[in-house]
Amino acid sequence: MRIFSCFLLVTVLFTISCTAPPVEEAIVDDSALEEADIQAMNRINELWAEAAVAGDMDAFLTLVTDDFILMEPNRPAIVGKEAFRELFQSFFDEYSLQDTKVVPEEIRIAGDWAYSRGSFSGTIIPKDGGDPIPMTSKWICIYERQADGSWKISRDISNPDAPLDLY
Repeated sequence: MRIFSCFLLVTVLFTISCTAPPVEEAIVDDSALEEADIQAMNRINELWAEAAVAGDMDAFLTLVTDDFILMEPNRPAIVGKEAFRELFQSFFDEYSLQDTKVVPEEIRIAGDWAYSRGSFSGTIIPKDGGDPIPMTSKWICIYERQADGSWKISRDISNPDAPLDLY
């Protein structure tokens, strides 16, 4: 029994000595890169609000990917830039926006994908002279890093806080 115990001890010690020491992970400080990405997404949100006030579809389209999808309540998903253009151009033909404010409340980055969540407010002005319509909503955008390192909105989910029947 004593020989077996010695043999077992030697085997365990040998196994432990053959095990590679743990590899320490390199500590990478990518906070500056992440901060630049967050600033880029915040800038996209600012440009979105500016495009909304200007009614500038071309400016909107520079902010989204070719396979962009917009999901709003009680309607089918709007898939692709051209479908997005058609829907929002018809909106801008009948309405304008004033006093828009986009407030990002959360941004998370995971490699070449990121999301942000926030709120939007503004006033919808009917071009036919109707009463202004105040609106608030909440949204989630999914961003995709492009080959050049920039970010674009790939998916947008928005949900008005009160029903809007505009288009």
